[in-house]
Amino acid sequence: MHGFNKNVWLIWIALLLLGLLFGAATELNQDKQGKAVYAFDCLTFKAAKGEKALLEVFSEIYARGFEFRQYEHGYYANYDLSIGLFDAEGDIENRETVIDSFKVDSLGSNASLPARLIRTAFYVDPGKYEARIRIVDLETLEVFRFKKQVPVPDYSRGQLKMSDLQLATSINMTDESEKNMFVKNGRKVVPNVKRMVTPQMKGLYVYSEVYNLEFEPGKANQKFATKYTITDSQGLEVKTIKEKNKKPGNSAVLGAGIPIDGLKEGQYQLTLVVKDPADRETTRRSVNFYVVKAESES
Repeated sequence: MHGFNKNVWLIWIALLLLGLLFGAATELNQDKQGKAVYAFDCLTFKAAKGEKALLEVFSEIYARGFEFRQYEHGYYANYDLSIGLFDAEGDIENRETVIDSFKVDSLGSNASLPARLIRTAFYVDPGKYEARIRIVDLETLEVFRFKKQVPVPDYSRGQLKMSDLQLATSINMTDESEKNMFVKNGRKVVPNVKRMVTPQMKGLYVYSEVYNLEFEPGKANQKFATKYTITDSQGLEVKTIKEKNKKPGNSAVLGAGIPIDGLKEGQYQLTLVVKDPADRETTRRSVNFYVVKAESES
């Protein structure tokens, strides 16, 4: 990476040798002005093959959370992002580390830099895990730590199941040639890691996958039902959308854009209920989101 020198690499190596422990948990961290500094989202899906699950960790990192210092070609903020996955006994399953930097030509212009969106993927067996996230400012050595409990269901067999609900800023169909960290099952899903929406947005976008549908090859008109419900902080229903969906097979992909017109500022919960009339099974998932006047990164 541009902007790194020998001292920065020595600092990073020293941090690894120190084996820094992890502290308290949060998904969204803000500065004193209430602006996002970093946010994290952990999502589980059925892996494409075998009985394992795919655990995705999306990290949204903002330049305002780091110290900028002058190097030969500009001002840089260098940081180390480490994501460790631990099992129920506290043993480490896997760890991914990313070293990255922000660059500006002059101090004070870092506020206009777009956030870095980083995807980390783990293929794991069903079970209970803990994601331990550490960010180190490589200029000041300030350390930020988070923990999050991540239960991973067994999606491979059994009754009707559904993945986590992934909130997105947009969901668009894409061709098979496009491959990047946002593409899932022919859809480009740009994650909304902060889970914040504004009245100016076209809607609340949500991506999910349904598994273990009852399906008979050759039988016509096989469908399953979905119900999207938004409730406010008092638990009152403020919006409901019901749909009938064609079964493409034993699994299905759902991508929805739910209108948010009329929603006031505050916290809401989106719940998706899926019903399969063939075997009368039902599954549901919920996710919280926030309606704000303007995005916190502004």
